[in-house]
Amino acid sequence: MARRPVFLPVWIGLFLAAPSAYAIELVEDEDHYVNLSAFVQPRLSLAIDGNDNSVAQDMYIRRVRLLFDGKVHENIGFYIGTLTADIGRDANQSPATVIGDAWMEGDIDRAFKINAGLLKLPFTRHGSQGAGALHGIDFHGAFLGRYLGEPEKTGPVPVHRDLGVLVRGLVLDDVLDYRLAVTDGVAPNAAGDYPRVVGRLGVNLMDVEPDYFWKGTYLGSKSIVSFGFSFDIEPGVGGDTGNKTFYALAFDALVDVPIGENGIVATVAGHHYGSGGTIPKGVGIWGDLGYRIKKIEPLVEVEYYQPSEEGNRRIGLFGGANYWIKGHHANLKLQVGAVDVETKLDWATEVLMQGQVMF
Repeated sequence: MARRPVFLPVWIGLFLAAPSAYAIELVEDEDHYVNLSAFVQPRLSLAIDGNDNSVAQDMYIRRVRLLFDGKVHENIGFYIGTLTADIGRDANQSPATVIGDAWMEGDIDRAFKINAGLLKLPFTRHGSQGAGALHGIDFHGAFLGRYLGEPEKTGPVPVHRDLGVLVRGLVLDDVLDYRLAVTDGVAPNAAGDYPRVVGRLGVNLMDVEPDYFWKGTYLGSKSIVSFGFSFDIEPGVGGDTGNKTFYALAFDALVDVPIGENGIVATVAGHHYGSGGTIPKGVGIWGDLGYRIKKIEPLVEVEYYQPSEEGNRRIGLFGGANYWIKGHHANLKLQVGAVDVETKLDWATEVLMQGQVMF
């Protein structure tokens, strides 16, 4: 049954009136400290059914995250983040709170850092971004979190993450950026208890990104022109029966450069899934383009996936705007999108409005 749309200005007021946050920092010196931070993303959804044009509204909290990071030694750091997603979505007021990230880091050198624990997988640059610093309103979820075989085998680990070890660094005068992860994967599987191996090799043509988490846009603080190639492979979890070697390949590129007080952001990524599983064997591409005029940024996004065997072709077209009140610390985002996942065009439309407050 469709629910009545809410009065939009009320939600705009709630987003703008979100309370100020207070950061907590315990400091002994620059090599011994702990930071506590958090962010919240309230969201309003208006969904329009493509068959009967009925409208359903839903108000929920897309994410709440509590984040702890720090150092215990000049070369040893850590990061722990909780994740509670979709509070109140479809009347679910008690979603699970999980550990989204938990790792220690050995900062040996700019060319060699090692992270161990529950990690973000370096399959495309998008997969290594933090949810609090995205360009659009959310991840391109149709292309993330589907690298493993059957979802019930992956357990409670959040999407596009796994337990393992990641080595990363910048080499050749910071032109090359490499990330290589060996993780637990799906275990046991049809081929035995084999690890999952995920990697990305990137090329930086302007500024570099040495941090563990990358941003969807740096809002003028950096000039980024980069591209990279990724792979993801694990024996015994691909195919309809889960007994083939799963593999995926991808290419991605980013242009994020300031133009005076304004700036342009363009991202593109192409994916090839070679063995099936939770996403049909096939190829896909997505991209977004935005032009920031001081604090206002109109943007468009597109998604396309074409299975090579059975499965439904997916097309997604999105337009909207970002209002960067205080960068990634406080912003409002609007997205109007239409998605078709059948063999005939039968668009389902959704309007999303989301606020974010971070400290």
